Amino acid sequence: MKFVRTTAQILMNRFSEAIKNTPIGYLSAILVSLLLTGCSEPSKKLHKPVSPMPESFYHAPADELKANFKAPPDAVKPWVYWYWINDHISKEGVENDLKKMQEQGISTALIGIIHLQPSIGGYGKLKPFTDEWWDVLLFAIKKAPEYNIDIGLFNSPGWSQSGGPWVEMHQSMRYLDNREYHLVGGQNTNLSLNKPEGYAEDVKVIAFKTPAGELIRLNNNQTKVSATALINSEKHVEANIEGLLDGDHQSVYYFPASVLKNKGSKLNIDFVHDEILTARSLEIYPNDTHSAKATLSFKNAQGEFETIRSFDLQRPRNMASIGPEHDAPIVINFPKVAASEFRLTLNSLVIGRKSRNSNPIPGIKELVLTSGYKLERYVEKKLGKVFPNPQPKHDSYQWDAPTPEDQASLALNAEQVLDITEFVDEGKLNWQAPAGDWTVVHYFMRTTGTTNGPTTKATRGPEIDKLSKEIAQAHFDAYVGDIYDRLKPEERSALKYIVIDSYERGAQNWTDGFAERFQQQFGYDPMQFLPVYTGRIVNSAEQSERFLWDMRRMVADRVSYEYTAGIRERAHQHGLKLWLENYGHWGFPGEFLQYGGQADIVSGEFWASGNLGAIELKAASSAAHIYGHKTVMSESFTAGRSDAFKNHFWNFKKRGDWSFVEGINHTLLHVYIQQGYEDKKPGVNAWFGSEFNRHNTWFDYMGGWLDYVKRSNYMMQQGTYVADIMYFIGENAPTMTGEIKPALPSGYSYDFINAEIILHGLSVDDGQFVLSSGARFKLLVLPDFSTMRPAVLAKIKQLVADGGAIYGPKPTQSPSLQNYPQADQQVQQLANELWQQIDGKTVTQGQYGKGMVFFDSAENVDLTQVMNKLKQPADLAGLPEEVIWSHRSSDTHEIYFIANQSEAVVDIKPSFRLQSSSPNKLGQPQAWDAVTGNVRTIGQYSIENDRLVAPITLQGLQSTFVVFEKSVNAAIQPKAIKEISKQDKDIWLPTAIDNTGEVLIDVPQNGDYQVQLTNGQTQNVELTDLPSPLALNTPWQLTFEQNRDVATSLTLDKLVSLTELKPLALKHYSGSISYQNQFNMSADMLRNDQRWILHLGQVGVVARVTINGYNLGEIWSRPLQVDVTDYLVAGNNKLKVDVATTWVNRMVGDLKYPKQFPDQKQPKVFETEITFESKISKDTELQASGLIGPVLLQPIRKITLKL
Repeated sequence: MKFVRTTAQILMNRFSEAIKNTPIGYLSAILVSLLLTGCSEPSKKLHKPVSPMPESFYHAPADELKANFKAPPDAVKPWVYWYWINDHISKEGVENDLKKMQEQGISTALIGIIHLQPSIGGYGKLKPFTDEWWDVLLFAIKKAPEYNIDIGLFNSPGWSQSGGPWVEMHQSMRYLDNREYHLVGGQNTNLSLNKPEGYAEDVKVIAFKTPAGELIRLNNNQTKVSATALINSEKHVEANIEGLLDGDHQSVYYFPASVLKNKGSKLNIDFVHDEILTARSLEIYPNDTHSAKATLSFKNAQGEFETIRSFDLQRPRNMASIGPEHDAPIVINFPKVAASEFRLTLNSLVIGRKSRNSNPIPGIKELVLTSGYKLERYVEKKLGKVFPNPQPKHDSYQWDAPTPEDQASLALNAEQVLDITEFVDEGKLNWQAPAGDWTVVHYFMRTTGTTNGPTTKATRGPEIDKLSKEIAQAHFDAYVGDIYDRLKPEERSALKYIVIDSYERGAQNWTDGFAERFQQQFGYDPMQFLPVYTGRIVNSAEQSERFLWDMRRMVADRVSYEYTAGIRERAHQHGLKLWLENYGHWGFPGEFLQYGGQADIVSGEFWASGNLGAIELKAASSAAHIYGHKTVMSESFTAGRSDAFKNHFWNFKKRGDWSFVEGINHTLLHVYIQQGYEDKKPGVNAWFGSEFNRHNTWFDYMGGWLDYVKRSNYMMQQGTYVADIMYFIGENAPTMTGEIKPALPSGYSYDFINAEIILHGLSVDDGQFVLSSGARFKLLVLPDFSTMRPAVLAKIKQLVADGGAIYGPKPTQSPSLQNYPQADQQVQQLANELWQQIDGKTVTQGQYGKGMVFFDSAENVDLTQVMNKLKQPADLAGLPEEVIWSHRSSDTHEIYFIANQSEAVVDIKPSFRLQSSSPNKLGQPQAWDAVTGNVRTIGQYSIENDRLVAPITLQGLQSTFVVFEKSVNAAIQPKAIKEISKQDKDIWLPTAIDNTGEVLIDVPQNGDYQVQLTNGQTQNVELTDLPSPLALNTPWQLTFEQNRDVATSLTLDKLVSLTELKPLALKHYSGSISYQNQFNMSADMLRNDQRWILHLGQVGVVARVTINGYNLGEIWSRPLQVDVTDYLVAGNNKLKVDVATTWVNRMVGDLKYPKQFPDQKQPKVFETEITFESKISKDTELQASGLIGPVLLQPIRKITLKL
């Protein structure tokens, strides 16, 4: 084969001798310049996102930061997904939704037109794309400005992905399919080329001499086949299983039902050939969904079966998004084995998830054990099948190096792959093949079968081609553009965003003009390598693997720059921004960082429970950080069917805090479902999502929790994310996450980075890597790969020469066929110069230019030691595993967020690095409480070795911000409290330093306290006159909502859960309850140095406190308490506690007692109604409900110490 020699290759050879004598820095600059300017793919201009706020917003001075923390600005108001489900929509409902969103401080609603399989509510009356439906949709956009709500639109009906009935087959996602014909040369051939029914667009017809090894295989004429099922030590033999080797893919060998039913059983399929077969490849053509652990073995000279290979056998379910070639073979290859008896053993044989019309028993259509060479897992490598589960791992698309071919005849010669397309006329091939056995392959494009969804027939159509900008923009015009055009200019003011949700619609491996664009990018003609799409190898197994690598890389690049960027560019032409989730759950074909780099706003997602989000959030935040985004959004608090109507704000605390640590700094609530009916409550629902809508019981109580979310978002938007370590994800595709290897050392944070940013957005300054956003990090960790393209390696070499530090193994070759084999020589030359003598064993570090290179063996590696050698101490040390953290750095502050992820109280001693990269100095540490908005200067800490240690006690799931102001004249007061003890036992009490420099301690109990200062002095504090807590044990007056089948008022002598009361309607009450009581305070209890904390005890589920007519807001975070000092008066005080429950108890009651409660004489006046069946049943456990207490007022004395 003749490869196109690129400029980079020619120049690289020309300068090879001169390079040897060139100084390091100059050498690096030359190499990078040559490789980048000579790259066959044009250098991309990175998308620069426009920040939603001016730069000063992200570097707020101290007074502004505190003011905005207390009362968060509109810029951090939460967004919602606004799902319009199953046509249950109305104009009245739309306006009422918008009004309630405004009241609760929601700023933006992203409209998704969703159709689920109908449940108990069926479908509504307003069918999509009817005049009435259009009227409601346009009404929502026109009406939104009246309520200060911005609107976004999902780019197609359904949440995934981009398609609709306007998409024609030639615009759909397509893959390269084929049909093969075998000819004997030397005679004229007139062959009809058949194609499958439906869309099949001709691409190419090629021919090549059939490799001799392909014809040598097990077959029914020479091979006897039998199967033995081993069940509970019993053998069940099936003889003469001829269907496995009959060459007919319509016949099926079905697995014995007994093997499928009995756990621990296995199936042996034995093959006895009548002569020695030299085997190299196994192909298994599966039938219907199943999985197994498989082992191929042969009978050796001793008469014993010896393992050739063990492997996973999986036939995924019939789901277009995980690949169009469900029944394509599972292929393995191995060093040649000569034998006459072989055995395939299947263990753990399990039926997979079935489609409606599938056979209840799976099996195998055909088994091919051949002397020829088939490329292992070629179907997966060409993206014919993709990872069959929602969360691919970092290595889901990485495979071991192929078994080398042991003789040249096993591979096709690229020069001898003939293009015979010109001999085809109207579906007939008229060609005289040369002598010999020939294989003719007719290639054509077919649609992958993916459609947008979830939708109905009226809104469903093919998914658009993800490799064509023209098609992507035509799709925009057909849907979002149509909506835009239906609005007058003055009616579009609310329409701001277009949405691309998580990618869930599979891969494709061909499109119009694919070959031409491939050659432009990689410099060689892919047509000569088309036989690799059928598993054959061209030139060599290695070159065939590289061709498939190039194909997958090109698909990923074009998904980013044709599909996503194409929609973004068209959105910009309409004044819209692209909101994008940069990952996929079913067949994501791209590279998550590059894909996210195309967004105006990048987002992750996470669920309120479980582990979903473990990949997605870091994918979003890393993309945002390296591409220069100020904000990182997340689809937040999604829930499954089992959690329907059960969640409330405290359930969201743990995962919400975790999302902030993962980098999320703008929360989008999942999900607000459009409530089309005023007479149905809880109303329109789905099998997913937490119920953030106006018909939910606690919706009007969101204020306090949302203040917490907004304060946290605001603080996490300040400055830039601090990460000392960057993990390079490598260049392989597809990829949805990186690998954290070696493990991240304790006390440091990390991000992922990709090749594109290394090439075009990374530099070195003063020994640190610097991104265009200004973010800095100390160490770049390379992936544990042996491959890297020359341009990337040359840039890394330059960065090290400039003072950067890297850790990782030395690459030995390029993964690509581009410029092969010269590219490998370039990689080896660059790597040898950079790694020098480093082998990870005897030599583990070295200096290159101003920078350092590290690499150690897997058993010895410890990045803590590397960071110590780089004189980069831990950012935040001293935290147990259950306490997580994140760090932001602005021009004016260092901001740490620390969160307890356990429900137990933890005592911690966080140790903060006091180094600052700016000329500004750090001021006093401050504790900022996002629940209350309170800020205090910490009075207990010590400073040792340029680190500040500040003891803190965190309640279960509590979190706090620790903030250092920065200025030229700032300083940390050296004298502070070091330890506090009571009765010789160390304790932690809240401390503060006031404006005069005096230290204040909050003391909750009488007693003798010893306070040790950092200068060695000790002060004793004796407290004897603190009043006892005041318990509210007098009767409570309760008021209930009307039309709930209970009396609207009730006197309760003792607080208990409503579930312990009668009648049944009260036991099953859901809604709001108002509790009122009174208490007296004497004047001497209201002294200036004394605070009073109201403790509510247990509440089901959220409360709002009013003291003497002053609304103190919602109390949701445990412990349920609020400082009421400023609202108390001497004498009589009036307390009102409003409580909201969930819907669970009433839903259980309505299922258990439909129409009428048995202890009441009248039918119910109210019954819960939903549109989608939930998992709540009449036997579901009731939730504790109402104000349960005990309620008490606790005094806190402020003690002042003079230092």
